[in-house]
Amino acid sequence: MSTVTRHVLDNGLVVILKEVHTAPIISWWVLYRVGSRNERTGTTGVSHWVEHMLFKGTDQFPPGYLDKAIDRLGGSWNAQTFLDYTAYYETLPAEHIDLALQIEADRMMNAKFDPKEVDSGAHGHHLRTAGRGKLAHVLARRRGAGRFLPRAWLSPRDHRRHDRPRNHDAG
Repeated sequence: MSTVTRHVLDNGLVVILKEVHTAPIISWWVLYRVGSRNERTGTTGVSHWVEHMLFKGTDQFPPGYLDKAIDRLGGSWNAQTFLDYTAYYETLPAEHIDLALQIEADRMMNAKFDPKEVDSGAHGHHLRTAGRGKLAHVLARRRGAGRFLPRAWLSPRDHRRHDRPRNHDAG
């Protein structure tokens, strides 16, 4: 069994490594300690919206380029937002680990937030909200847990796409 090693860099970044040699691939994950619990009361979906905007490209990797490049390599990339984290990952053949590292470094430093897309809230990346209703139901049944969930997760009637943050205080 392989061991897990933990390193803390000078900038506070925690790096956790676990080597598994059962397949010649790498799976590179970057997790940020921000999720829906960090959203202001009355506004939901901001963390998820930012997650999607970070797939819109940079100068180095224009929109659509990485979808094609990663697919040609037989890899995959995606992200997910939860209550207390947002994670981005790439799974690629091991010899392409440098691409995975470049993607995340570039994404976080050079992401483009096109004003037209920011204003409209529109984006082409598929929104994955399935399953949240069940989670919300389970957590809401626990005493007081519902107060930590975005209101949109608790409403069984709200099956709209979360294309943009919602302000529940606005009339």
